[in-house]
Amino acid sequence: MSRLSPHHCRWLALVLIAGFVGVTYWIPNTLYQRLPRLEDEVAQLWQARLYATGRIALPSLPAAESFGVPYILDINGQRFSKYQPGYAMFLALGVLMGEPWLINPLLFALALAVIYRLGYELFGARLALLALLLAVTSPMMLMLSASLMQHGASILTTMLYLWGIERLRRVPSTQVSLFTGLALGVTFLIRPFTALCLIAPVGLLVLKGRDLRQRCLPLGVAFALTSALLPLYNYLLVGQPMLSLFTLWWSYDQPGFGPGVGPHGYYLPDLLQNVWLGIWSLNFDLHGWLFLSLSPTILGVVLKPRRFIEAYLAAYPVTLFVAYLALFHQDRLYGPRYYVEAIAPFVYLSALGLQKTHHWLTTGRSSVIKLVLAALVPLACLILMASNLLFYTPRRFNLLQHLYEDRVGWGTLNWGVVEAAQAQKLSRAIVFTFSDNWTGAAAGILTNSLDLTGEILYARYLGPTAFEAVRAAYPERALYFWRDGQLTPATLPPPTWSPPCPTVCPPSD
Repeated sequence: MSRLSPHHCRWLALVLIAGFVGVTYWIPNTLYQRLPRLEDEVAQLWQARLYATGRIALPSLPAAESFGVPYILDINGQRFSKYQPGYAMFLALGVLMGEPWLINPLLFALALAVIYRLGYELFGARLALLALLLAVTSPMMLMLSASLMQHGASILTTMLYLWGIERLRRVPSTQVSLFTGLALGVTFLIRPFTALCLIAPVGLLVLKGRDLRQRCLPLGVAFALTSALLPLYNYLLVGQPMLSLFTLWWSYDQPGFGPGVGPHGYYLPDLLQNVWLGIWSLNFDLHGWLFLSLSPTILGVVLKPRRFIEAYLAAYPVTLFVAYLALFHQDRLYGPRYYVEAIAPFVYLSALGLQKTHHWLTTGRSSVIKLVLAALVPLACLILMASNLLFYTPRRFNLLQHLYEDRVGWGTLNWGVVEAAQAQKLSRAIVFTFSDNWTGAAAGILTNSLDLTGEILYARYLGPTAFEAVRAAYPERALYFWRDGQLTPATLPPPTWSPPCPTVCPPSD
């Protein structure tokens, strides 16, 4: 890599980014059958479909609970998502194009381009290329890019914010300051907690340079105006600007500690467990190097020469890690996703760690030993990256592909019910899916029209009372059951069965 010119590095960066887009677009279209893995993704896609119609809410419909969508609320006669509007606005563009699964690969590609560009400005072309290589081979980056999670948008806006801060540090510019504040404000509309965490590390720069304080005034104005759209959005939906819509689904879904946080409270043992899980997950899913993923990042901070830039970069992941310990539930299915907005500092520090290690091994050695040691770091990196791409990351995708198949009562994520209904050429029908959880109805949920006027509607069977409510609300429709992989006409009286989780099981279940 030492012989690569900036021109060669730029072209290699483009090849890496293009390959990343190709892989992460191919995976959901093949392995995932274009079905989301998590209820969060189902809700985001529903919300994007809603925004694509130009609305932020729908009137609640009769028997709405049987046509429930994970994390979609029916309150005061309106149906809307609990999620902030930022990411769904991006995803709505994909809905309008007919390719929602393309949006995240493109968002990640733009973010990777900014990672390379900022790395180039900070450290030069070769180290920027190494950082980019570490980013495109990161399991958590690959998994999230192949999903419908909101992190692609938040990583892009975070990177634009970090790039803007670096530009402001070098040259005062009102336009750049406004753009940087806008990027942070959009991040707030996607992931508010993350956006607030991103402000803290900039304090190191402000303390270091007095003139930077003046440059940040337009930034603060742009951020305040943009972020104010979130309380306005909440006011339009529920009349309470400062209310977290998350608490309307689960009242305990909020940051903090004590008996009112989490389904069973959030206390010191839970906190310590989350600390361990966070470190463990980063040590695997950051680079896919078993037990070693954090090693180059740590080396980048502790090995000499130690400069201000290393401390500044490290402040981002540390701030996110500490702040997100205030959340009682930290899902690891997509890796340590609460810290993924700090991917640029992670990969820059990792690249610096590898560079410093290489320098330390080769400084002051005899020519023969120096020659041997000079090849040690690149060889070790090559072996670790190969083991990640050949074994670890495919294993993680295999887990996601077959996520619910061995979980009794969850149902499988597939198009079976839709294909069976279409094969029988049903007309003006409602098909009830029997499943303990939302997963068995996932394909039908995504197929339903937003206003439930389609030729075939898919509902979850929630018990006799809910069944009769649907029957009364849609008397002109034929009713069918999808149970144990069989599509049959509905029977009367309806079964007394009901699911243990009518909506979404709490995180502790």
